[in-house]
Amino acid sequence: MRPCLILFLILASLGWNPHHATADEAKRPRSEAAGKSNSQEKSKSSFSQAERETIALGFVKEHHPELASLLEQLKAMRPEEYRRAIAELFQVSQSLETLKKNNPPQYEVGLEFWKAKSKAELLAARLISAPSPELESQLRRALENQLDLEIRKQELLEEQLKARLSQIEKTVKRLKDNRDRQIDNRLLELQKKVRRARSQDGGESAPAKPVRAKKESEA
Repeated sequence: MRPCLILFLILASLGWNPHHATADEAKRPRSEAAGKSNSQEKSKSSFSQAERETIALGFVKEHHPELASLLEQLKAMRPEEYRRAIAELFQVSQSLETLKKNNPPQYEVGLEFWKAKSKAELLAARLISAPSPELESQLRRALENQLDLEIRKQELLEEQLKARLSQIEKTVKRLKDNRDRQIDNRLLELQKKVRRARSQDGGESAPAKPVRAKKESEA
């Protein structure tokens, strides 16, 4: 396989166009580009370059071995593009890792969706260089799988939002049904806090006399 084709396949599978990226960077104001760079560095500061590379390669080898083999060739031929690919894959792996901790069901679907999307883009890139009915058939099946997973992602999100909405509705109903008792309980709690605060100041102080009475006494 030709070097330029390998590069194209890898970048296409990542959904990244180096020509568009270069043009966008040229148009972006220097301050904006610097701000974005600083923000990215802060988010990555806990990992060294070697650690990010290890994490990214481990992620790809586990979930898309075919892409991993192309990355190895890219590293030797185009180091700069390789570093960009690693940075992109590292971000994907970290986003999915966060999702795994916070929302395991969404993580499972999200990972499968990324794998399907990556496979479809790799097949599309190969179809450009070597068109064939077999590749077209594989690409169609890959796109069908990708769309099914995208639908599942949205369905799962809908289910989770409905469950959350149900909990909110129950909370609203509980507050409305016990409105007076809720107010009484909160009033009592605040009164206790006031008494404790006065006690810490040396005991409850007597109510202040009206200003007029004080003036009459002085007279």
